[in-house]
Amino acid sequence: MLLTDSDWNLPNALTLLRIAMVPLYGYALLVDGGEDPWWRFTAWVIFALAMITDKIDGDLARARNLVTDFGKIADPIADKSLMAAALIGLALV
Repeated sequence: MLLTDSDWNLPNALTLLRIAMVPLYGYALLVDGGEDPWWRFTAWVIFALAMITDKIDGDLARARNLVTDFGKIADPIADKSLMAAALIGLALV
C-alpha cells in the first residue's frame, strides 16, 4: 500500500497521526500497571485527541472531496487499532 501524490492530504495525515497515537495510548495506559492517575489521565487525553482527529478527518475528506483509496483502508485500521488497544489495555488494568 504505497502513498501516491493524491494521497498526501490533511485527512490522511490525521489518519496516520491516529495510527501513531495507538502505541502512545497503550504505553500511557499501562505505565506502572495502570495505577498512576496521571498516566491514566494522559491516556484518556491521547484517546480523546485520537477520536477528535477521527471526526475531523472524516468531515474534511467528505466536505473537500478528499476521499482516497488509501484513506478508505487506513481509516478503519486506525479506528480498530485504537479500539483494540483500549479494550486490551483496560482488560489488563
